[in-house]
Amino acid sequence: MLASAEYLKGQGVIELEVSEKLRPYLINLKNNYTSYKLHSVLSLTSKYAKRVYELASQWKDIGETKTYSLDEFKYMLALKDPTGKEPEQYQQISNLKKFVLDIAVEQINAHTDLTISYELIKEGRSYQKLCFHVAQQKLEQIPLPFELGIEDAKMQVARKNLDELGIREPALVKHILTTSSLLAALFDFTYKHKTGKIKSSKNAGGLFLKINGLVGSKMK
Repeated sequence: MLASAEYLKGQGVIELEVSEKLRPYLINLKNNYTSYKLHSVLSLTSKYAKRVYELASQWKDIGETKTYSLDEFKYMLALKDPTGKEPEQYQQISNLKKFVLDIAVEQINAHTDLTISYELIKEGRSYQKLCFHVAQQKLEQIPLPFELGIEDAKMQVARKNLDELGIREPALVKHILTTSSLLAALFDFTYKHKTGKIKSSKNAGGLFLKINGLVGSKMK
């Protein structure tokens, strides 16, 4: 798939060159690719939430995962050793819910493109199986400028986000674009606003400025 892969020392970047034979199949990426999935994974702090998100993503077009036995689920999350050499974690269902399932659902629903819930299924008097219900949030796709360099593309998307928020005063725009913490906050705010994690029907730009201590700065 790749013609080359090079780590750019000191830049935190790995540069990948796609094989010439593969390129015709990637033409639609410019219109159909969305950056939310990567952002979603990076926003999850629980390792279990990341694994559940990966699992739920595989079933998002169906709306519900297959039904897993609790043993099978624990194997997938490395909570139980198939060989039996390591002790099983969270054997009590209350602990499994508190430290794994509830945290995963909370983080995935708050930070990703999916809304999920889980259902524990009893066999006899004890819970033996579970499944996840999965719904996709409606996200606005962002065409990514692949033909630009990484930083130029990033600045182009950032300027577009500021314009959509109504933040156009030149000095203010420059300040945000040249301050790494504000730039990161802009991408985070834009993502959460587009996915409904942040509600602001009237003045999203003003809310962004308020959150980031820029109230009083000029807007047009």
